[in-house]
Amino acid sequence: MVVFLWWSKQQEKSPEAELPSPKFRRFWVACICLSLIFTVTSNPNRTLYFLIPDSIQPWVYVSLDEQWPRSQNMRSLLAQIPPDASVAGTTYLIPHLSSRREVLRFPLYQLINDQDQLVAMDYIIADLWQLQRYQVAFSGDRDALRAIVETTDRLTSTQEYGILHFHNGLLLMRRGVTSNPDAIEAWGEFPQEVIISTRGYKETGSKTPSF
Repeated sequence: MVVFLWWSKQQEKSPEAELPSPKFRRFWVACICLSLIFTVTSNPNRTLYFLIPDSIQPWVYVSLDEQWPRSQNMRSLLAQIPPDASVAGTTYLIPHLSSRREVLRFPLYQLINDQDQLVAMDYIIADLWQLQRYQVAFSGDRDALRAIVETTDRLTSTQEYGILHFHNGLLLMRRGVTSNPDAIEAWGEFPQEVIISTRGYKETGSKTPSF
């Protein structure tokens, strides 16, 4: 904006002069094109995941055809949560929960409410499939996956939360209820799968591969 104001002032001082010069205009256009190219190829916040791989080595790419059915399943789970309920969710689900008064990023599930009381969230919802896909390339997702599995095991073993749904990496829990038998059975093998899939990184201390 400042540049345009400066140009307009210069144009008033020298009406005959062509400002900016053709050479500078070409330079300006080139800079804009480069900035657009770098923005797209950097895939900020993984918003272009369906066009650009998130990692080349190792290869991590989630196509739109693969993600779309999962989005529909996730929306059906979100619809089961009452609009006034407090919720803890994994990172990519937070935008869908942001209109609620009490929201946390799982594995956090307790907060101090407006009455200065420590309370646990009514529901917990998580997309573990996405963390599984990305953990091979990103240590943050790998650490989050381990923490979520450990927290879920602890909350269900103490019966503080019950698992209402677990299928294909989509998890829904509710505080103070008994777990659905099919859901808890499906969850039973998942922690061991996570231990096996992340063991190599833990033992070798591999760093996050760069894109």
